[in-house]
Amino acid sequence: MTDPDTRSEPAGLIPADEALVAHADAMRDLAVYTLDVLPLQQRGTAEAADIVGEAAELARLADLAVGRAVVVALERGATWADIAAGAAVTEDEARARWGWHADAWHTFGRRRHGGGSWKLAQDIDAWYARLHPSVPHAVTAGLAAADPRDVVTQQAADRERADTRALHDRLHAFHEEDDAAFYASFAAIGTPDHAAATRRWAMARTAIADHYDRLATAEPAMADDHRATAARHRDIAAGIATRVNTATPEEAASERPADTP
Repeated sequence: MTDPDTRSEPAGLIPADEALVAHADAMRDLAVYTLDVLPLQQRGTAEAADIVGEAAELARLADLAVGRAVVVALERGATWADIAAGAAVTEDEARARWGWHADAWHTFGRRRHGGGSWKLAQDIDAWYARLHPSVPHAVTAGLAAADPRDVVTQQAADRERADTRALHDRLHAFHEEDDAAFYASFAAIGTPDHAAATRRWAMARTAIADHYDRLATAEPAMADDHRATAARHRDIAAGIATRVNTATPEEAASERPADTP
């Protein structure tokens, strides 16, 4: 029997470690479910639909583990091209299949949803140690900043998260400014102010594009997506800048470029 892990809880885990714990959690869920449905005696009497359902659930758990592995890879500096090569799919397929994991990860501030990652890592350690007593810290030993004395690293990670959160909060304000600029341009149709109002609308879109460039620097794992979004907003801004005075409000509304948040 292994000794309990009595190490102190760190002030907080850095994003790469949070991602690794989330991945380990998915892998444990997959392993536990596999062991639960493995006994041949039970499978021999199971209904055919149950067997298929169990296999489908295994596939779902496996895909979740892959999605969380993608987040780990992105946190470690991998590109979507690297991820696609590892999964033997095209880059577009990789983004379509697992891109939402990356989006959700950043939505939750690059933290494992639910919190308590250090305690979870210890729980997985204990579960794994029961299977392999010679490996008492299967997860926590692999964390880059598991040392509770590493306060500087934790504080730097928290500052980085706070700065990125502020950028996302400011992005909402930029979109509100864009809406206001559109409606001002809309209201100025047929007046001498229309050209100037339309230019302000184009400038609002350009400001959004510039902000996505800043997000690309703050969130390297999402840099390609942010830069692509910035390029789309600049294309929209260019289209607005060349727009001629629209004859009616209805036509102006119908020609408004689609938002690309």
